[in-house]
Amino acid sequence: VPAIARYLAKDAIRGWLFTAQVTSRPLPYVLTRLDYTPASNDEVGKVFIELKANAKAALATAAIRISARDIVGKTVSEIFAAKGFLKETPRLIAAYDETVERYFDWRARYGAQFSGKGTGFYAEDPNASHRNTDWSRKDVVVLSSGGSSARLVNDEGILTARALTMDAPGDILGPYLRKAAKSNHYEAEDEVQASQAAMPKDLFTQLPVHAYILMFHLELHHYLWVHVDDITPYRYQPELKRKLVLPEEQTDLIDILTAEMDVLMDDIVAGKSGGTTVLCAGPAGVGKTLTAEVYSEIIQRPLYRVHSGQLGLNVAAMETALKDVLTRAQRWGAVMLIDEADVYIKRRDDNITMNAVVGVFLRVLEYFNGLLFLTTNRVDDIDEAIVSRCIAMIKFYPPDSDARRKIWSVMTEQFELAVDAALIEELVELFPAATGRDIKGLAKLVAKFCAQKKMPPSAAVFKRCSIFRGMDIGPPNRH
Repeated sequence: VPAIARYLAKDAIRGWLFTAQVTSRPLPYVLTRLDYTPASNDEVGKVFIELKANAKAALATAAIRISARDIVGKTVSEIFAAKGFLKETPRLIAAYDETVERYFDWRARYGAQFSGKGTGFYAEDPNASHRNTDWSRKDVVVLSSGGSSARLVNDEGILTARALTMDAPGDILGPYLRKAAKSNHYEAEDEVQASQAAMPKDLFTQLPVHAYILMFHLELHHYLWVHVDDITPYRYQPELKRKLVLPEEQTDLIDILTAEMDVLMDDIVAGKSGGTTVLCAGPAGVGKTLTAEVYSEIIQRPLYRVHSGQLGLNVAAMETALKDVLTRAQRWGAVMLIDEADVYIKRRDDNITMNAVVGVFLRVLEYFNGLLFLTTNRVDDIDEAIVSRCIAMIKFYPPDSDARRKIWSVMTEQFELAVDAALIEELVELFPAATGRDIKGLAKLVAKFCAQKKMPPSAAVFKRCSIFRGMDIGPPNRH
């Protein structure tokens, strides 16, 4: 115990130990207790070290136990290294200070969107009425399996019971000395007292923070603790609007909603608005979802996209899930998008169950004060009550030849395909029934095909690859 106390006090800065594991970043802990349990008939003598930190909104405790066999032939630093800990260094402390400054700044940005790469730790939904008992679930979650970054929203605002402790008593040898005063099994009492007297008073008094922020993963749809070193504030791209090939009506709507956004947001915050719902109807792949995505980039708010399949059809479960989702979107000031909402907005008929689903959907929408986009493939089968609730209903159509020409130009440029104007004209004629999604998918496939075969793109290559996309060649009525 005296040797460890001297080692910790020598050149000490704050009295911290950092975790030293190959698989994770160094995390600091403050020493709160250095104690010794003498040998007994059943147990060998052990040195006990208690460590504490403020981590993930709670007080985290770790312990190191050192027995006689851990000590043989080792220095104190080697003993700690074998247990997975390093003594603080000026470099580690400087890196911690820089990280924690960012942590307190970013943690306070409730509802802000971040980009993340790396891993996070699964977190329970703080608002859930019961714990998730999925034991097969892995605690460590990879944020993004592809090359792109994950989209995360800071939801720290819902944590009600946060541990705010930032101080420690600093009396790490007190328990040892109190026990030594009452027992004759402690031989180093005087040495330990001398160590305690020599220790600076402010050592071991500052509780470090582990810089994990509670985030909601917008693709995985659950909560994670993510370290600030794995995230950056999301960079919105309002310039996307110029790249998009949408009919004039859609771009007009985006302009109107953008111009009115301040008024809408003020109303939403004040609870005056009954919410703003925009219904986008049309076939697949024509830009319905894209309109909501572009709008969220322009107004620089997160896009919270939920597929209707996630909400289910059981009326009670759907009502709860929908309320949770809409409350979350409202809390963040996010643009809410319910994709393929056909089943919730279908015209009511003799089917009692489906009528109940539509009725519940309408009732829950009444309490929503945010901005909601609904997409549907059924243009002519929408309930009148839903239509009357929408500020706008836009019908989307497959792109005409001019729009296809623009989309081919944008997509071939995006995927770095060297095509001339003549080939673009040929593609417009070859695939008259192609939607924006078809064109994007085919351009991506051709780019991969040409890169692998080391050949330039041509009409023949596009034709060949279109087979794998199930696309029709020639006029729609030609077989």
